[in-house]
Amino acid sequence: MDNKQQHSAKLVEQADLMSHKLIRVAVLWHELWHEGLEEASHLYFGDHTLPQLSTLDLKYVSPKLKDCLDFDLAVPGIYQSGRLIIRIISFDPILHVLQMKKRPRRMTLKGSDGSPYMYTLKGHEDIRQDEHVMQLFSLINTLLDNDGESFKRHLSAHSGLLGWVSNSDTLHTLIMEYRESRRILLNIEHHIMLQMASDYDNLTLMQKVKVFRYAMDNTTRKDLYSWLERRTNYTRSLGVMSHGYILSLGDHHPSNLLLDHVTGKIVHIDFSDCFEVVMHHEKYPERVPFQLTRMLIFAMEVSNIEGSYQITCEAVMRVLRENKDSLMAVLEAFIHDHLINWRLGVRESPPGRMSFIAERRQSVATNLNPENGAQPSTYTRPRCPSILEGGILDAQEGVPNEARELQNARALQVLARVQEKLTGRDFRPYEELDISDQVDKLLAQATNVENICQHWIGWCSFW
Repeated sequence: MDNKQQHSAKLVEQADLMSHKLIRVAVLWHELWHEGLEEASHLYFGDHTLPQLSTLDLKYVSPKLKDCLDFDLAVPGIYQSGRLIIRIISFDPILHVLQMKKRPRRMTLKGSDGSPYMYTLKGHEDIRQDEHVMQLFSLINTLLDNDGESFKRHLSAHSGLLGWVSNSDTLHTLIMEYRESRRILLNIEHHIMLQMASDYDNLTLMQKVKVFRYAMDNTTRKDLYSWLERRTNYTRSLGVMSHGYILSLGDHHPSNLLLDHVTGKIVHIDFSDCFEVVMHHEKYPERVPFQLTRMLIFAMEVSNIEGSYQITCEAVMRVLRENKDSLMAVLEAFIHDHLINWRLGVRESPPGRMSFIAERRQSVATNLNPENGAQPSTYTRPRCPSILEGGILDAQEGVPNEARELQNARALQVLARVQEKLTGRDFRPYEELDISDQVDKLLAQATNVENICQHWIGWCSFW
């Protein structure tokens, strides 16, 4: 960086300013305080939530970034060697805060070509895991493109900046707009459930099934149908994205599913929970391999999941199983990353060590307001032997041997689990299912009312 500064001082200065200000905008001090209040509200009042931020004005949160014009920096993600560099001209002063758990921001840059460029600014997590998952998906896309049978069906695809998916909204937003325009209560199903059983969360499984079915029988399921002009694209893209099951991607409630307005394709976002982490949550564990609720099913063609959707699922599963060696090679490198090790680690914090949430908040606080010249901690990952060959994971300084052994065991377990899925042994380790039977079992699991009725309300199982 010192060498670059000698011949490009202005460029380095602008890059430093932009990165520090974006970190500041990604997580605000008063927002951390608001997060604590919201958590307290949940603890004391159940589902009562505090008002959410909807927009941020750079004039108040980062006036320097607002006042900067005509950067020498290229617009992120579009630089290509040998082509004209599109520089950043200015930042849109208004950032929209998305109503999700981590409250990412949607920001817009104006390029020197006069075009706007939209990005997602995330400030509550390191997005390298999203990058790794997208690399794996890129490999899967290549495999699907090279497969003649699937190609004929045209199947599709702590602070950080992600490209924004244009012409799309989350399913939650679309359903909310549709129901509000027709004066339908957004959570009408939940309201009916509470009328029948106000203590739904404390009911037995059989009681939950009865109440859940009652709510479904007394509400329509056609809300989504009128929005889907491109039903075939929707059905096939949903089938493709459902195979995030191989990585056990979780937390795919309606706010993490995008629907493209133009093509009708479904796009999954937020890959921060994978390797069956959400299936082991102490409270409200996910019990299905992917989201496949009644609205999603009814929006398909007349045969529902037994038509294009199931054919697509079987085609994608066949390609994945035929190329399992390539996928496992990418996944092994993926899991070696120290960030993934950290996510796979023991969920309980050792005595004397900050909790997971406390560490993240402390990290944010340090980045925003370092004291006494403190520098962010750095970590250099040494080269390590193959996990599949019985090697250990990254040696992390300061981590007890016992914790490292647990992490190594968990990583081996994750790899073995993925291997089972890619060989049809995910239901019975000693019995290899053919592709059709494997997909049938996954669909049965995803649509089983006894599974979906136990999810937390925000998952919107009744939709």
